[in-house]
Amino acid sequence: MLRIPSSSRKRYLTGMDWMIHLLDGMTRRATGVGNTSQIVLELNGPLAPERLRERLAEFLRRYPVVRGRAARDYSLCPYWRIPRRHDGSLPRIDVVRIDDSARFDEALAALQDGVNQPLGGRRDYLAFRAVEAGDKAYLAMAFDHRLLDAGGAEAFLGLFQHELETGTDGSDDVSLTQPAGLCDWARKFRAGRQVNRALLALSENSVRCVPLPATLMGRPYRFKVIRFDDEQSERILATAYDRAGYLMFMPYALAAGVQAFGRVFDRHGVEPGDIVVPVSLDTRSPGTAPGQVFFNHMSFLLFKVATDEAVDFAAVLNTVKRQMYQQVKSGLPQDICHASDLMRIAPLGLLSRLARLPMKGRVASFCFAHIGESAYGSDEFMGQRVGNLFHMPRAPVPPGVGLFFNHFHGMLNATLSYIDGTLTDDDVATIAEQMTAHLIEGASL
Repeated sequence: MLRIPSSSRKRYLTGMDWMIHLLDGMTRRATGVGNTSQIVLELNGPLAPERLRERLAEFLRRYPVVRGRAARDYSLCPYWRIPRRHDGSLPRIDVVRIDDSARFDEALAALQDGVNQPLGGRRDYLAFRAVEAGDKAYLAMAFDHRLLDAGGAEAFLGLFQHELETGTDGSDDVSLTQPAGLCDWARKFRAGRQVNRALLALSENSVRCVPLPATLMGRPYRFKVIRFDDEQSERILATAYDRAGYLMFMPYALAAGVQAFGRVFDRHGVEPGDIVVPVSLDTRSPGTAPGQVFFNHMSFLLFKVATDEAVDFAAVLNTVKRQMYQQVKSGLPQDICHASDLMRIAPLGLLSRLARLPMKGRVASFCFAHIGESAYGSDEFMGQRVGNLFHMPRAPVPPGVGLFFNHFHGMLNATLSYIDGTLTDDDVATIAEQMTAHLIEGASL
């Protein structure tokens, strides 16, 4: 068996890490800002900016990984070059004050401005924004997906808060090495064949999606965040388990999203075809999650629903469940991880061109993720009570549109993310109304 030598002290990038670097480059070239996201803590009071800066400086000094960069090993396998010590630079921290009586939509607009800004220089992967509205505040951390995935961002803030509460240093428990995986080639090539078959099946028909604007450079992302209270969230989960099965919220929410987007595609006169949706999965296991804060621990399920199926919610739900069972049974998520390892040798520019070939650039109708229960375990952040936590991801281009769910201490949040010019206000209202009707009532409008 051919095994190429590598270092046990380095953090080699996995194939999925390299795919995130690919999405970052494609999105950056298209819009001017990379594949970034934002996690938002809803607080019951404002934070002192200077105290936040001081605490962040102390915390980040123990994590020089946040000032690293991608490099190539002598084997050509990419890895994350971590400096010996943090250089002392701090992420940007903006403070925005709005009217005391401001509605949530006004706070969301201020948060939206933050996630649409570049993070800074080539080794800046974090930025913070505090939006204060009277006795309420929102603290947002924008982050580069090359450093953190959604679950990792929650765990990162959780680690910061835990160190504040306990006065301990948790850096020794965080894993910063990763084997190169330059072995088991037969397994990787078998996985590649399986993934190719799955992609060919997705490309049998045209992919339905809203057209992207001719010019994307500088266009901001817009967000619709639907926050469900405790009672609504409990009702939604009960309805999902009743209609789809116990612990089957993801396929239930995805089915609701597919039908809602189907109506929008019909309104735009999008030609019949398949609604194709990649669904990201967190691959961390409960026993290893605490140490896997940085980088990307994920894979995908791939779903397609024909136009004639999308008009009936029960039909969509059955199709989604059947495809999920088949893909989990066949090991497709694991195959995607193994197959992606083979792509690390290729330059990102070449990969970006290849990524658009199978479906002529129409790689998906929209992105979807269900983050699940939060990795941020505390009820407080720097002395203020945390009332909610939600995400504002910039959906990769293409498709430039995404639907994302997360849970926080029993509350459910849904975020619609889209590039300005892809969806109209009526489209956004339709998706929100359809989603809410399905999730709470189990019926369409």
